[in-house]
Amino acid sequence: MRIECAAESDLAQVAEVFAEAFEPSIRHVYGRAENPPAVVELFRLCLAAEPEAFLVARDGGRVIGYCFAPERVRRLWGVFFRRGFAWRWVAGFFSGRLGVGWAHLRRLLPDKLAFLASAVRTGFGGDARILTVGVRRSEQGRGIGRALVGAALERLDRLGVPLVQLEVRPWNEPALHLYTSLGFVETGRARDTQGEWVVMSRRSGARKAAAPAAIR
Repeated sequence: MRIECAAESDLAQVAEVFAEAFEPSIRHVYGRAENPPAVVELFRLCLAAEPEAFLVARDGGRVIGYCFAPERVRRLWGVFFRRGFAWRWVAGFFSGRLGVGWAHLRRLLPDKLAFLASAVRTGFGGDARILTVGVRRSEQGRGIGRALVGAALERLDRLGVPLVQLEVRPWNEPALHLYTSLGFVETGRARDTQGEWVVMSRRSGARKAAAPAAIR
């Protein structure tokens, strides 16, 4: 296994991993297991915003896991508007190219607005984030998630980032154990229409992760 910075050619496989890892959320929006083109476009935005923050785990030529951990989440918004993503997404929505319709938005938007309102009430903030991590089901249990998050934290520590935050479902016990072992502590709770999130934070150097595979 190798951990490397992601490339444009990896995005379709990353979207596959996401669809596997977050199937309940996909079902919540689409009513069934789905891997819509919108997911690839979302990861294309992430790659454009902060490419060094987008890591993939490879086994041969196959992407078996990924992690996107930006130093500054706000860069996503800047790139979204400055580099034409906003217009392309609007055009893709109305043309049907993104695979997202009004019915999906009616389920998705209340979900995100509920989370945002809850996060504001609990004082959730911070710009450096472990924004999303996923590992193929067939590859879980090999320490891939730990290696990816460890590599992401090593990079953020090198950049002098004082605080890293993330959200995880309270019933996701393997993820909670992983993040706790890497120095994250619970700092709040937030909610969306699917339920509760545990908000966790980690101070720089709080706990050293096991040495990750080399990033190339």
